Amino acid sequence: MKKIYWLLLAFLSVTIHAQVNRFFYDYKYISDSTNKADVKSDVMFLDIDKNGSKYYSHEKFVADSTIKADIAKQMKGGFGGSINIKKI
Repeated sequence: MKKIYWLLLAFLSVTIHAQVNRFFYDYKYISDSTNKADVKSDVMFLDIDKNGSKYYSHEKFVADSTIKADIAKQMKGGFGGSINIKKI
């Protein structure tokens, strides 16, 4: 009985304090059904946290990170409240 109590306590502490779990997938697909030899591959991310999950490409992750860094840099510069966002 004591072992079950400690296992339950350990499980609850892990799930309560868990942050985002990120999984990486090598997504393979054929973009042209007439050319089945042309298999393309992308890296995809799956983030899971207590509020839900998100599935997105590595390119989207890099673009979002770049935009966030650019906005943070502009906010530090104090250019009078005007922010310039470039579409990638």
